[in-house]
Amino acid sequence: MSLYVKANGKVVGGSGPQGGGGGGGGGTVTSVALTAPSFLSVAGSPITTSGTLALTLSGTALPVSSGGTGVTSLGNLTDAGTDGIIVTGGTGAVITSVSLAQHVADTTHNGYLSSTDWNTFNNKQGTLTLGNLTSTPTTNLVVTGGTGAVIGSGALLTLTGASLVESTSSVLTITGAANAVLGTGVSIQVNQASTSQSGYLSSTDWNTFNGKGSGTVTSVSVVSTNGFAGSVATATSTPAITLSTTITGILSGNGTAISAASTTGSGAVVLATSPTLTTPVIGAATGTSLQLSSLSVSSAVATDASKNLVSVTNTGTGNNVLASSPTLTTPALGTPTALVLTNATGLTSSGVSTATFTAPTKQIFTSGTAATYTTPTSPRSPLYLRVTVVAGGAGAGNSAANPGGGTGGGGGGGAAVKWITSPSSTYTYTVGTGGAATANGNTSSFGSSLCAASGGTASASGTTGVAGTNGGAPGIGTFGDILLSGTGGGAGTNSTTGVSFGIGGAGGAGGSQYGGGGGAGTGGSTGAAGQNYGGGGGGTCGGALTGGAGSGGIIVVEEFYQ
Repeated sequence: MSLYVKANGKVVGGSGPQGGGGGGGGGTVTSVALTAPSFLSVAGSPITTSGTLALTLSGTALPVSSGGTGVTSLGNLTDAGTDGIIVTGGTGAVITSVSLAQHVADTTHNGYLSSTDWNTFNNKQGTLTLGNLTSTPTTNLVVTGGTGAVIGSGALLTLTGASLVESTSSVLTITGAANAVLGTGVSIQVNQASTSQSGYLSSTDWNTFNGKGSGTVTSVSVVSTNGFAGSVATATSTPAITLSTTITGILSGNGTAISAASTTGSGAVVLATSPTLTTPVIGAATGTSLQLSSLSVSSAVATDASKNLVSVTNTGTGNNVLASSPTLTTPALGTPTALVLTNATGLTSSGVSTATFTAPTKQIFTSGTAATYTTPTSPRSPLYLRVTVVAGGAGAGNSAANPGGGTGGGGGGGAAVKWITSPSSTYTYTVGTGGAATANGNTSSFGSSLCAASGGTASASGTTGVAGTNGGAPGIGTFGDILLSGTGGGAGTNSTTGVSFGIGGAGGAGGSQYGGGGGAGTGGSTGAAGQNYGGGGGGTCGGALTGGAGSGGIIVVEEFYQ
C-alpha cells in the first residue's frame, strides 16, 4: 500500500492521490516520515506536502531471529581433504560455507578405514581349522573343554610323574607321593627353629619350653635385705625399681651382702697412685719397695736382709759414712774380715794378720741406649753391686707474647737404688736423655725390671695474659730397693701492673745424691738448661721465648768385693 498526502495536507492510502476515503477527524499534517528495519531501504521520506514513500530491499540479510537466514548469499559444501568423503554439487548448497572432515579409525577413534589398515586386515589369517586337546594318561591329567581348543588336527598332553619326598627334617608325613610331581622328583626339607631361624620345634626344645614357668606378674616389690632397700613406681603395670642403701661410708661386699667397711684414720679414700698421707702409722711394710722422698724420722734407719726399713742404734757421732773415701775419726773397727791399710801409720805388728782386700770400684754411664754393662772378673768378681739410676729432667714450657706470666720449670728426673747380690755377667742399660723445651725427660733403666726411674714432666707453655704456669711434676723411681722422687719444677710468676712479663719457674732437681739442680727461671731471655744430671729446664718469660732443656740422667754402678 502507498500513502499519499493530499493538497489540503491530509494523508490517505490507495492507489494514488485521487483515491477516496472515509471521513475522518479534522486536523492538519505538516510532515510524514517512515523508518524500516535494516534489510529494507526507505525512499521519499519525509513528505512535507505531497509525495510517495517507497520501501525496497537494502541488501542486508534478514536476521534469523526475525525469521530470515541471516545471509545474503549461499555458501559451498566442501570436503576438508579426507579420503573417506566425496562431495558432489556442493556449490551454493548451504547457507554458509561448510567443510566436512571425517576421522580415520584407530585404537581410540571411530572413523573411516584407511587403505593401509584395509590391506592389513585383509591379509590376516583366514579361517582356521580347530582340533581337540586331549591327555594321556587321563587318570592324572584331566583336560576340560578341550574340544576345538587348539589349531590344527589336535594335540596330546603327556604327563610324566615323579615322587615327592621329605629330606632330613622328619616332621612331614607325605601320603600318595608317588608320581605326585612333574620332573625328576621334589625333596622338601623343613628348617628347625632357632634364635635366627623360623621353623619346626624340635622335641628337645619342646621339653625345654614346656618346663619353663608360666603365669602373669601382677605386682612388683623390693625386699629390704643384705644392706639394700628400694622402692617401685607403677608396680602393677610398668614397674620402675629404684635401689637404695642406708649404709654410709665405704662399702664392703662379701658376694652376698654389703656392709660398712672397717676403716682406720679419717679423711679421703687413699688410691694407689701418688696418695698424700697425713701423719700415717705405716707399720711393717710388706711391699718390695718404698718411696721415701722428703721422709723424716725420729731415729736412725737402715734396711734389714729383706730390704725392710728398721731403726738402728747409732754408734759414734758425726756424719754418715759412705763407701768412697770416707774420713773416720778415731774409729773402733773391731775385727774386720778384710782390711787394706796402705799408708796407714801408728800400726803395731801385734794383732795384724795378712789378708787380701780389693777396694770397691765404680763405673759411671752418662749416655747409652740398650747398651751392655759387663761385670768385672779381674782381679776378682764383685760380691754385689749397688746400682743408682737417675732419669732425664724435663724441659720447660715456652712463653707466649707479652704481656704474659712466666712458665713453670721442668720436673726433675726420678732416681732408684738397687743392691744386686750374685751379679750376672752382663746387664742391659739405658741412660735417659733430658727433654727439650716442652718435652718430658726420658727413663733410665738397668737390667730387666731391676732398677729404673721415670723422667720428669714438662711444664705447660704460657699463654698471653697475666697468669704464670705451674712447674712440671717430678719423675719417680719405678724399680729398685729405694725409690726416690725428683723435685717438681717451680711455678712461673704472674705479670704485675707496670711489668709486661713475669719470671719463669726454676727447674726441678734430679733425685739421689747424683742428681743435679734445675735450671734457673728467667725473664726476658731463653730458659736456662738443667744443671748436671736429671735437672729440669728453667722456665722463661718476656715474649715468645723457648723454655730451658732438661739435663740427661746418669747410671752409677758401684762394685763391692770381699
